[in-house]
Order: sequence, then C-alpha cells, then structure tokens
Amino acid sequence: MSKLELLPHSQTAANDEQQTIFLRVRALLHDKFDVATQSVHWDSELVGDLGIERTDLEYLALALEEAFEIDVSTDDAGLIVRVLDVVRCVQNSASSA
Repeated sequence: MSKLELLPHSQTAANDEQQTIFLRVRALLHDKFDVATQSVHWDSELVGDLGIERTDLEYLALALEEAFEIDVSTDDAGLIVRVLDVVRCVQNSASSA
C-alpha cells in the first residue's frame, strides 16, 4: 500500500498517531464487518462505500470502545460518516480520557 492511501483527504500528511489508528480501524472493519481492507480509505463512507448497515453503527461504536479502550458518546457516534470521522473520534476520545 502506498503512503498516499494513509493520508487524510483534507491533509497533506497524517501524523503517526492518525496512521496507527487508521490501520487499527481498517483491521477492525475487516474483522467485525468483513470489509475488504483494500476498500478502506480515509474518505470511505461507512454506509455507502463499505456496505455497513446503518443499524450496525452502534455495534461499531461498541467495537471501537473495546478495541481502543475509550468511551464513544452518542453525540460523537452520530457524527461518524467516513473512516476519517472514526479516526478523529478515536483520537479525540483517547486524548480526553
């Protein structure tokens, strides 16, 4: 995989923490939702592009809490649309813990 695939769409470079979170989120999406890892990009929409059901977003929030040992608020979970949103949610939750 090229390094460009790991960069957020709106940034020229992701920091190491964001890249690490992205890789873990990609693995989680594969393990929990059978999403092909090569399909997961920063700007991939969970429901539209990756085929995750809207009803599974709550399960995703629980899986994130378990995998990253964080608390995902209902408000934050409601804002998750793209993979980048997941990375930001994890990063923000981890920094506020």
